[in-house]
Amino acid sequence: MTTAKEYILFPWGKQTEIELKPITRAKGIYFWDQQNRYFDMASQCVNVNIGHGDEDVINAIKKQCDVLPYAYSNFSEPARIEAAKKIIEVAPKLMRKVFFTNSGAESNENAIKIARMYTKRHKIFSAYQSYHGATLGAGNLTGDARRFACEPGLPGFVKFSYPHRYRSQIHFDTDAEMSRYFLHILREQILFEGPDNVAAIFVEPIIGGNGVIIPPDGYLQGIRVLCDEYGILMVSDEVMTGWGRTGAMFAIEHWGGSPDMITVSKGVTSSYFPLGAVLVNERIAKHFDQNALNCGSTHFAHPIGCAAASACIGVYQQKDLVNNSVAMGNLLYEKLLELKEKHQTIGDVRGKGLFSAIEFVENRSTKEPLKDLGPVMNLLKEKGFWTQNRRHILIVAPPLIISREELKESLFILDEVLTQLNL
Repeated sequence: MTTAKEYILFPWGKQTEIELKPITRAKGIYFWDQQNRYFDMASQCVNVNIGHGDEDVINAIKKQCDVLPYAYSNFSEPARIEAAKKIIEVAPKLMRKVFFTNSGAESNENAIKIARMYTKRHKIFSAYQSYHGATLGAGNLTGDARRFACEPGLPGFVKFSYPHRYRSQIHFDTDAEMSRYFLHILREQILFEGPDNVAAIFVEPIIGGNGVIIPPDGYLQGIRVLCDEYGILMVSDEVMTGWGRTGAMFAIEHWGGSPDMITVSKGVTSSYFPLGAVLVNERIAKHFDQNALNCGSTHFAHPIGCAAASACIGVYQQKDLVNNSVAMGNLLYEKLLELKEKHQTIGDVRGKGLFSAIEFVENRSTKEPLKDLGPVMNLLKEKGFWTQNRRHILIVAPPLIISREELKESLFILDEVLTQLNL
């Protein structure tokens, strides 16, 4: 029998060590293999925000396939216009135009280019522990170990330390104190690098793939002030945090919502079709009226992807999924705190909306990371709770359509697993 590994190279690992899970179908917050049903508690890759099998989005894709499945980038086409209009209508108010891409990594690649073309500067700041994509530019932008495959890197990329309440070696009494400290360090770096050389500062408003790291209040607002002071563009990478995931349409809105650019993908179509975008403000949009925008790809503004995006935005609005993310996120956080009280290996829980993480430790006093989360992950899968982890950190980010009963049922499985393993 032909196997997947016979013809496919799979990402992020040695091919002989990658464990492939068969999947046969999916609906709502669940997916199935040949025998069992699983709670999809990671929304696959924190992307299937509206859940699986939504008929409105599927029908929109089918309809577009019948009408016009592809058009060259320089054609005006209704699905493109509608998608761009809908995106701008739900985006923070300063956003004005959309440049379409095919993925989150491409969105960040193009945002880097746009920042450099607009400012005529070359240095790009991004945070340690961030993840911005696996292509060469987005890989250099990335702040975790996944960037090493792109090194020696491209010139001009500078990393800064993002505040992390739980892991900080310095004690801060308040958010304001922590923000001041890290903003002071960032200002020093800007001065050392030469402000006239710095084109943009990229931030994940909440660092996602490395454990849902939520900044202290005042920090992102302070980055906006620094950018204004030195003529630097602020770019909010919302590939993972956008589209209702954190209880706002875009996570940056929790802290003022005024970047110069926003990069998106994942939830814009809930990955029913590959699509991404760079949202830009009025100043940047007008700049390219008289200056060439040297960005593009064969699949720019793919009509099927645009149709999927318009339908997906309609689902967010009709089902009030942003507010459901708030309500279910509050319940999720409450239940995770209860688990923390009960299980001593849980060092920290954190989250915003339906975007949460559980950090497991060997010892709460030393905060030494739990050495092996494998038994937890394996037993969770056996019991029908599927999610992802990053080292000792377990992600809990179900589809935004999840109900109170479904959330409680899934977390009962998590509690049961931790109890069974005596953790």
